[in-house]
Amino acid sequence: KLADRIAAKLGERPYVVIANFHRRYLDVNRRPRDAFESPHARIVYDTYHNALAEARRDVIDRWGSGLLLDLHGQGADPNVIFRCTQNGKTTSYLLNRFGREALIGSNSLFGRLSEAGFHVIPKVGAEDLEQPSYYGGFIVRTHGSQNGGTVDEIQLEFGRALLSNSSPDQTDYRVAHPV
Repeated sequence: KLADRIAAKLGERPYVVIANFHRRYLDVNRRPRDAFESPHARIVYDTYHNALAEARRDVIDRWGSGLLLDLHGQGADPNVIFRCTQNGKTTSYLLNRFGREALIGSNSLFGRLSEAGFHVIPKVGAEDLEQPSYYGGFIVRTHGSQNGGTVDEIQLEFGRALLSNSSPDQTDYRVAHPV
């Protein structure tokens, strides 16, 4: 639904790669040795990461740079969106080009989400470190710009209340149309 809302707003649909399975069977946000127990899950794991890598390559070929948003749900705080960038490492390209304000400022993604009424942690404008539990997983470490690339990666951890049956339309609309 979020991709549909973004497409309606911007006129182009973003790339979408969805892990349509439960994390108890396969966790694509972990290294292969920690992601699954059954060797049969390896093909699904590889297919998922190959799709991300292919989309990333296409973005670089077409536009030179981009942003990968890794969306998750979390149960620690039901009304919060945690920022997970390994304290900015996975957005090195963005930070080098536009400075820290581009990640934590009022006009950043998180500033816009905050202005749209979301409670974001770390707080917009603060130099606070990210929560250790929500620092960013394998996907941000693998596909982010910390190793010199031009695709930044941000993991967003949405609280369960934001994903509940009573609010998903409101959440995806507010994320796609921040103020």
